[in-house]
Amino acid sequence: MKGWWFRVAALGVASLILLAGEGVLRIVVPELGAMARQFRINAQKTDARQYSVVKEPDPYLLWHLKPGAPIFQGETLNSRGFRSPEFTTDKTPGTRRIVVIGDSRSFGFGVPDRTHLYADRMAAFLNHLTPNTPVEVINLSVIGYSSFQGRRLMDTLVRDLAPDIVIAWFGFNDLLYYHIMDHDAAAARFTRAVRDGLNQLYLFHGLQRLVWKYAVPADRPIAEDQPIVRRVPAEHYRENLLDIVRKSRRIGAQPILMTTPVRPRIPLVLNSKKRIVTAGDGHKTAHLVTQYEFDSFWLMDATEFPGTEEALRRLLDQHPDIAILHYFMGLFNESRGDAEAAAESFLQAARLDDTRGTVDQYNKIVRDVARESDATLVDLVPIFSNYNRYGLFVDDCHPGSNGHGVIASQVIGTITGIPSQVVEHHD
Repeated sequence: MKGWWFRVAALGVASLILLAGEGVLRIVVPELGAMARQFRINAQKTDARQYSVVKEPDPYLLWHLKPGAPIFQGETLNSRGFRSPEFTTDKTPGTRRIVVIGDSRSFGFGVPDRTHLYADRMAAFLNHLTPNTPVEVINLSVIGYSSFQGRRLMDTLVRDLAPDIVIAWFGFNDLLYYHIMDHDAAAARFTRAVRDGLNQLYLFHGLQRLVWKYAVPADRPIAEDQPIVRRVPAEHYRENLLDIVRKSRRIGAQPILMTTPVRPRIPLVLNSKKRIVTAGDGHKTAHLVTQYEFDSFWLMDATEFPGTEEALRRLLDQHPDIAILHYFMGLFNESRGDAEAAAESFLQAARLDDTRGTVDQYNKIVRDVARESDATLVDLVPIFSNYNRYGLFVDDCHPGSNGHGVIASQVIGTITGIPSQVVEHHD
């Protein structure tokens, strides 16, 4: 009996110490509060992850965006956490409602003016075209979402909105490498619940900050047998799109699918590379190597190397399997008039740019699903290829203001039959 009371007392004292520590941190280190309820708590390390601070865990969708969170120069997300005008579930009689589900491309990563997004441009043009039939375009796109999350979103909010048209644009996040597939991550409910609970504690974030600073290497290895998989493998991507089409029709909506155009010529860097590293003792570990940032050189939106040729050569010695580094070396060779060396560098860059081929594979699935299910297809790949210039993108795959203008034109043309040049493109 005495031992039992001792254990209870010890547990009570430990709990009080933890509560006191939590209270002290909330007062002394208030900036840790910005990390609470954040889905990717390591997100603020680079500019590309700035949007991740507005993510918070979701028990069904893995994550959603924080309602009212600031994102751009005075702009905030709406009261439901979307980059869209405010909306209600009930649809006004006589209103035509278009719902957009997608990822950071439809969200408008890199486009600071929301009125330049294809969803907002469509709303403005269609309401001007048919003033007696109001059109409401609701953009439910979320940064980082895959077709798996889009499929689940159809079961929740989209279903309740009773849309007339559902535009679904997924694919790039689906093909990204990660250590777990989306559907497996969603199934790990207990693990996610524990992590989400810890995510609310200042103590957790304070300890994690110390671990990141002093104990975790920048390029952290994982176990050699740790699975490196695509978030949504091709066969799952196909089923997710088919399910989105089926669910759209079930609620009386016309489904529209779109393919993924990517920036021409310059190798893609948003996907990580799996690399097996052998140590001096023969022990092997697997690494996921980020391709868009090396030694503080930011390459995600770079059209030329933001450093010296000497620095580039050092990086190539360390990372000979990174396509964009060979491409930049080709530019240096080209600038010196060494056409043969430039051609060799460009050829090697093309050989290593394996993500581009995967994008083609996933685009074929979109076309096949549209054909087999008789869904409407907006094939953006040949359309963007006709323009064939970098100004349509802000990086690998995110359309800039001009790109959103092209998309709006094509979708409007598909819906109304009006020639696609009707939407002005902004520089």
